[in-house]
Amino acid sequence: MNTNGTALRSRVADAIDLLADPVGDLAPARLSGDEFVSLLREVGNLARLVSAAETALAGEAANRASGPIDTLGALGYANAVEAVAIQTSASDPEAKRRTRLGTALNSGLSSTGAETGSAHPHVAASMRAGNLGPEAALIIVDAFDKISSRIDPALVLEAEESIVRLAEGTQEVPPLRADLVRDQVAVFIAAID
Repeated sequence: MNTNGTALRSRVADAIDLLADPVGDLAPARLSGDEFVSLLREVGNLARLVSAAETALAGEAANRASGPIDTLGALGYANAVEAVAIQTSASDPEAKRRTRLGTALNSGLSSTGAETGSAHPHVAASMRAGNLGPEAALIIVDAFDKISSRIDPALVLEAEESIVRLAEGTQEVPPLRADLVRDQVAVFIAAID
């Protein structure tokens, strides 16, 4: 395993160790209103960051299952979705969404081994920073994928950047709910399509 994978696995193990007892001892009803809202937002921030890693790994699962050497098949999985579902305890439809999103956001590799970048760089960067959740990210990716073949790529990229900035919120304003992201994406697309 390379140092990137080793470091992340070590940090994940540390996080599990650090959080297991406090999560087990959590008594939400005993929190004040301010504590409750603050903790809910902080846990959401953590969940988005963890979802970013899970999404990237799910996307890579698709690459590994469809490559010249099916490493997941060699481990006994029927396909990428099954591997993601089993390893994350997700339903098959949810594993399929995660795999599809990860595939859309992960950087690719050229035949020479150079990184090609993400098809949705602003969504990918926002997810990796923990600012955008997977549901909102998939809404944005799906919507822009539908129009990208008929709209100037520079305009699509600019619109993606704008909707991501709006969706991810700020320190003072929480990220938009996925339903509101869907509404805002529809407005953006109606304006540029």
